[in-house]
Amino acid sequence: MNTASDIRLVVNADDFGLSPAISRGILRAHRDGIVTSTSLLGNCADLDGARALLAEAPNLGVGVHLALVEGGPVADPARVP
Repeated sequence: MNTASDIRLVVNADDFGLSPAISRGILRAHRDGIVTSTSLLGNCADLDGARALLAEAPNLGVGVHLALVEGGPVADPARVP
């Protein structure tokens, strides 16, 4: 039988970095709500800005959101075989 301490709920907010408004909303949902993790778009337009926002939430779990069909490449296409 599971006890309350055995059960863990992870609430992930996708698309961190897609826009400043989405990123701020995820941070607010983490601070004031139940969001426990997010996934960062590695090819977002302002990766440095997104990383700076994440520094404000050291307890927020962060994973990677791989985008294969939208956004720009993260590597120089000429260097990818």
